[in-house]
Amino acid sequence: AQLDPNGDGAVVRSVLQLYLSESPRRLERVKAAFETRDVQALLAAAHALKGASAQMGARRVASLASQIEEGARSDPPELDGELLAALERESRLVEREIRNLIAPAAGTDLPP
Repeated sequence: AQLDPNGDGAVVRSVLQLYLSESPRRLERVKAAFETRDVQALLAAAHALKGASAQMGARRVASLASQIEEGARSDPPELDGELLAALERESRLVEREIRNLIAPAAGTDLPP
C-alpha cells in the first residue's frame, strides 16, 4: 500500500490539518478540567493531547501533557498552573510551525 499515491504530500498535509483542527479543542478540554479540578476529565484530556502530539512529533507538548497527567494521578492530585501555562505556550508554537509547514502548499484553507 502506498501512503501518498500522488506523491504530492496531500496525506501528510491532511494529517497535519487534522491535528491543527483538533489540538485546540483538546487543549481547551485540558484547561477546562484543570480549572474545575475535574481529575478524571483532566486525565482523559491530557492523555488525548499527549498521544496526538506525540504522533505529530510535538515532543514538548506531549511531555508537558504527560506531566499534567502524572500530576493528576497523584494522591492528592498535583495541579501545576505553570505546567498548564507552558503547555499553552508550546501548543501555540507547534500550531504556528505546522501552519508554516503546510501553508505554502495548502493555500488558505487552514483552520483558524
